[in-house]
Amino acid sequence: MKVFKGEVTSDGCPQDELNACLKTGVIQNLVQSLAHVTDPKHLALVMALIPTHF
Repeated sequence: MKVFKGEVTSDGCPQDELNACLKTGVIQNLVQSLAHVTDPKHLALVMALIPTHF
């Protein structure tokens, strides 16, 4: 889970980063986004676990 804790992330606005992650779909070299939390106080992205062999 990636929790956005500020008004600005390294990639810009948290909401924009969350939207971009959700719109990418399944790409082999990216961790898959599964869901998101939209509570205004707790914006977060739920992602698939990275396999232990990485």
